[in-house]
Amino acid sequence: MIEDARLVNFYVHGLTDRQRDVVELVIEGLNNRDIGSRLCIEKSVVAGHLTHIYGEMATLDELEHLKPNRTILVRLFAPLLDRHPELRKEDRAN
Repeated sequence: MIEDARLVNFYVHGLTDRQRDVVELVIEGLNNRDIGSRLCIEKSVVAGHLTHIYGEMATLDELEHLKPNRTILVRLFAPLLDRHPELRKEDRAN
């Protein structure tokens, strides 16, 4: 298990605002095409963001034996955003 403070630090400092937007929309269950439509970007750009996010996730020692994917992303970040709603986009904008 990754300690909360490390995960918050990773989420805030390891990902860009746009990558965090993608994470939140993946958690909502959207596919790349729908995420792209919502963010007004091509689905290939969404895929690129996800590739970068997975690469960053792989640097976490606790995930070194796993290949990061959408399921792991949701299992890791959905509870984090539930515990820390201030990290969500609507709260970051304020």
